[in-house]
Order: sequence, then C-alpha cells, then structure tokens
Amino acid sequence: MTDRSYLEAIRDGIRHALATDDHVFVMGEDVGGEFGGAFKVTEGLHRSYGDSRVIDTPISEAAFVYAGVGAAMGGLRPVVEVMLVDFLTVAWSAVVNAAAKFADFSGGRWPVPLVIRARCGGWYADGGQHADGHIQIELPLADQVQQRPGHRRDPRQQRQRDFPRVG
Repeated sequence: MTDRSYLEAIRDGIRHALATDDHVFVMGEDVGGEFGGAFKVTEGLHRSYGDSRVIDTPISEAAFVYAGVGAAMGGLRPVVEVMLVDFLTVAWSAVVNAAAKFADFSGGRWPVPLVIRARCGGWYADGGQHADGHIQIELPLADQVQQRPGHRRDPRQQRQRDFPRVG
C-alpha cells in the first residue's frame, strides 16, 4: 500500500468512481474550485472533471441533499458532500423520508444510488456547531447501508450500489 493519508484515500475512491462511471458526480459546498471541499477531499477533481461532474452548491444542506436524491432517482449516482455531520441534521428529512424509502415505495422502480459523505466528530477544536459525533442516529433506517471506513484502504473498496449510503 502506498503511504497516503485517510483523506487522500477517500479522494482516490471518489476519483476512481468518477473515472469509471459517467453517471457519478460530486456535489456540495466548496467541492470545486480552489477549496477542494471539506478538508480538501475533492481537491483537484474539478480540474479533472469540470463543472458538470463536480458541482459547488449554496449553503443549504436540505436543498442539495434533496437534489442528490432526485438525481439518484433519475439515474445518476451522486456523491453528496455535507461538510460536517452536524449539518446533516438540517437535511434529515431528505435522508429518512426520501432516500431511505423511495425504492420501497416505488416497488423498486426508483432506486436511490446516493452516497452522502460527511466528516463526523470534532476532534480538531472547532466550535460547538462543528464538533458533534452523530454516529448512531441514522442506524435504524430502512434500505440504507452505513459505512464508516476504519482504515485508509477502505474508502476505495466500498462500492456504490442501488441504495443510499450515509457515512
């Protein structure tokens, strides 16, 4: 294994998904351009894949998570980056009332192949709105796969299937 950071491993996994599937795209706050997303995970992806595959969104987690759900139902495979898991609570309705249920509600006609990626846990001395560790709150949701890679080799090994993922 090459010597790389955990965040580089996540970036490599996203880059691999973008390179091997034209339906995959990334969206979230500051994922393109100079910032490269939360903690630089998407750094360089905009340069490689452009505006149509690496999409900066306004600061409205509910809006862009719902947009990801709609895109997934329409046949795309979005990777939605929510900067911090603290802000996923703002978009919780999209996760529990849409992403987790539409495949069942539609009898399987509308799968939701959606990845929601968020940093979990403060541990880097940011304020109260950037330090939560909502590890357990999404566990009981139907038709979701929870992923919390524990080693830097894991992000690339975890593949996107036709059901939503939060991790």
